[in-house]
Formats: sequence, C-alpha cells, structure tokens
Amino acid sequence: MKTETLLKKYVIVAAGSLLLGMGIGFADLAALGTDPFTVFLTGTYRRVGVSLGTMNLIINFMQIVMAFMVRRDTVSAATVIAMIGTSAGIDLPGLIGIPVLPLPAGALWLVSGLMLYSLGIALTQIPKCGYSPYDAYIFSLIKLFPCEYHVMRWITDLIFVVTGWLLGGTVGIGTIVFLIFTGRLVEIILDFLEK
Repeated sequence: MKTETLLKKYVIVAAGSLLLGMGIGFADLAALGTDPFTVFLTGTYRRVGVSLGTMNLIINFMQIVMAFMVRRDTVSAATVIAMIGTSAGIDLPGLIGIPVLPLPAGALWLVSGLMLYSLGIALTQIPKCGYSPYDAYIFSLIKLFPCEYHVMRWITDLIFVVTGWLLGGTVGIGTIVFLIFTGRLVEIILDFLEK
C-alpha cells in the first residue's frame, strides 16, 4: 500500500475518532447518561483507585490484546490513532465552551452526541486499516461468534452497562439511547457512506 494512501486512511480514522470522542463529550454535557463503555469505565476506575484516563488505557490495552490474539488484522497503527483521537474529542465540546443544557434542551446535545458518536465509529471503519480498540474487540468477538455488527454491539454494550452500573457507574436515559441505537446507526451510516 502506498504511503500516501495509508496516510489518507489514517487521517480518516483520526477524524472519525475525534467525532466519536466529541459524541461522548456532547452526551456528557446533556447530563442524561453517557455511552455504555464510559459507564463501565466510570464504575471501574472508582473501584480500582486510578484515574479515568488510566482506566481507559488499561481497558483499551486489554481489548487490543484480545483482538490481536483472535484477529490480528483489526489492530494496527489506526488503533493507537483512534485512542488518541477519541480522548481529544471527548474534551473538545467543553474546551470550546459548549454549555451544559438541562432538559428539554439537553436532549439536543444527547441526539447530537449519538449522531457524532455513530458517524465517528463508521468513519473509523471505512478505511479498513485497523479499528479503534473497542471495534477491534467487537470484530474479534464476531469472528468467534458470527453475527451482525449491531447485534454484537448490543450484547457488548449491554454487558458494559450492567457491569459498570454494578460497579457504581451512572446510567441514564442517554445510556439507554446509545445502547439501543448505536449499532444500527453505525450500519446505516456505513452503508450510506460506502455507496
């Protein structure tokens, strides 16, 4: 693969990761609950006694190792780019001064967050040069338990929500919205972009 072509693919992954992170940031500003993985991280880091960022790195590393063992083609430099881009995107809405909005206006941030999150995930998948740690994990599970992407996403997200909640993470209506709609929205956006 030409260096220029690979560079373009990595730029798409970086942009998608940034949007994915911004989606989490907007959902956080809605104060209605975040995505399932963030619920898990929140519950876990409080129990383990490390920072949220450190816990994110630990869990991401575990996902990468598991994905690499099952399906190596899902892990690449794009996986690292995705980790960095997502982390930067999470803080971006707050840094640029987007305010926290109470209901009903907060629902606007929630919907915006869901759309940015789903679009970001789809963009990171399009280049097919590796995936974010979470998607690398999901695609490795699909290899072990063949099913459609949205089905595996629902199962994995539900496990993260329940585990995170049991560990003390906060679950809100936004979490349920992300849980129900993310997998299918990613498939719809991917189908649209690939056409």
